[in-house]
Amino acid sequence: MKIVVIGTACWTFEKFRGSLLRKLVLQGNEVIAIGTNRDQASLKFLESIGVSYYDINFDKGRTDVFSFLFSLCKILKIFSKCKPDVCLAYFLKPIVVATFAKLFYPFRLISLIEGLGHTFTGSRLTLLRRFVKFFLQIILRFSNKVVCLNTMDKEELFQGKDSGSLEKVLVLPGIGVDLNHYELSAMPKSEINFLFLSRLLKAKGLYEFIEAAFKMKERESNATFSVYGQADDSIHGVDPKFIDEMDKKRVIDYGGVVHDVRKVIKSANVLVLPTYYREGLPRCIQEAMAMGRPVITTDFAGCSEIIKDRINGFIVPSKNVSSLIEIMEWFCSNAEKFPTLASDCRKTAEKYFDCNKPDKILSQIILGND
Repeated sequence: MKIVVIGTACWTFEKFRGSLLRKLVLQGNEVIAIGTNRDQASLKFLESIGVSYYDINFDKGRTDVFSFLFSLCKILKIFSKCKPDVCLAYFLKPIVVATFAKLFYPFRLISLIEGLGHTFTGSRLTLLRRFVKFFLQIILRFSNKVVCLNTMDKEELFQGKDSGSLEKVLVLPGIGVDLNHYELSAMPKSEINFLFLSRLLKAKGLYEFIEAAFKMKERESNATFSVYGQADDSIHGVDPKFIDEMDKKRVIDYGGVVHDVRKVIKSANVLVLPTYYREGLPRCIQEAMAMGRPVITTDFAGCSEIIKDRINGFIVPSKNVSSLIEIMEWFCSNAEKFPTLASDCRKTAEKYFDCNKPDKILSQIILGND
């Protein structure tokens, strides 16, 4: 069977889809990946597992018609050459492009919704949000299967729909991680380190994290606050100058982009993601919990479905710095609770985040055995 997988940045195929792609190839399928911004490390990985790669150079941040038509033409050219039997598309723009390609070529389409992004962030039902929701509902009618990573996204897009539409929708609790790669590690015994590990977006709660760090420092806390992640130069990103200023003032320790997150997770005691972004299920939460690190996050889509408050982490209201500080201070005063929390986190990861489980389900869907 010929399988095309359409994503965004080339590195996401290794980090997010690597185990699934390897499984599909080992099952005897021909697998083609289509993405953008190729890099040598990712290309080497794809080649090593027997996956062909095409780069179409589209910008996921652009939504203009010319960018869309350019992406569509490139994909149609690839499809005319490889004639796929099935296509898995993840992230919203690849899903839209793949849907239009389906009008020209007869293939089965599986759409993987990895969160709904900035348009659906916040509670206001704006005109743009109404339009995008309506557009996505039309687009997803053409998918043979739709996979969501949390129930809130399913309800947003399919609430009130007929049973026929709902039958093709599946909710998975995350895409999973390799539990052998992200092993349970001993908790550091120095001062408590709180870790922010994500893209440097406002909606990921980075400003709230830094404000909490600043106020904790004012209270002469011995805790440290680490930030790792890729800067975002869009209007949604946190100003890099502000990050540098906070780093120079020792409010935070900014380590930039890290390719192997295990080292920074090992050096931390707690992962903090005070997000109000429409997540699927953040990978950093899955990675941290697999390594036995409790999580502080918010009562927002994706995050609060897995985190059990005060068992394997803590849930705080979004945009509420005082609540965030309260939980941080609790951790600083209750270091003896870390072993129990770490054990509960690992158990949660083993139950929900083992990548072999979603990979098996997704491969069955792709091969039509669901």
